[in-house]
Amino acid sequence: MAPYFIKSRRGKNLLVNKGFIYSKHSKNKDRTYWVCLRKPECYTRATTTEDPLRVVNEGEHVHAPDPAGIAARAAIEHMKEAGAGADWVVRAWAGVQAPERPSVHIIDQEMHRLGDGVVARLPLRPAMKKAVNRARGKRLPANPKSIHELGELPPEFRNTLGGDPFVVYDSYDDLGDSDSDDEGE
Repeated sequence: MAPYFIKSRRGKNLLVNKGFIYSKHSKNKDRTYWVCLRKPECYTRATTTEDPLRVVNEGEHVHAPDPAGIAARAAIEHMKEAGAGADWVVRAWAGVQAPERPSVHIIDQEMHRLGDGVVARLPLRPAMKKAVNRARGKRLPANPKSIHELGELPPEFRNTLGGDPFVVYDSYDDLGDSDSDDEGE
């Protein structure tokens, strides 16, 4: 199987090759050096080139490959991506917009497609729910503390699920004019 990348908990690339996971150690102009993720017990290094991604040199590990651990990491990454997806999911059969699925539905759907060995390696359900919600929260705008912080509404928040305008009249521009009139009195 060809080497590929998965994301770490902090969003960095981890190299996966032959059932082993490597974290990036260093890079020069044409090669990247990786060290086994189980570094205290295994000091195996791998060297890759880019375009296309290819492992040039890899040492011997002192532990067995961990395909269940890799699948668990990939599943968590997939759950986070599903949670942080688009603001609205378009239903193809009706052409109607629907709100996002709850994070527990995303987790349940992912867990049903995984094997028992992989499910055993996943974190507890509340931790996964928190991770999905955190990924979802990163893409939403912050709650404004005042009307002046709100500014103009983004387009995705201007229509209802049926496509009708949610805001019929936006008085935000009028608010600035009324403040200046009050100061003159």
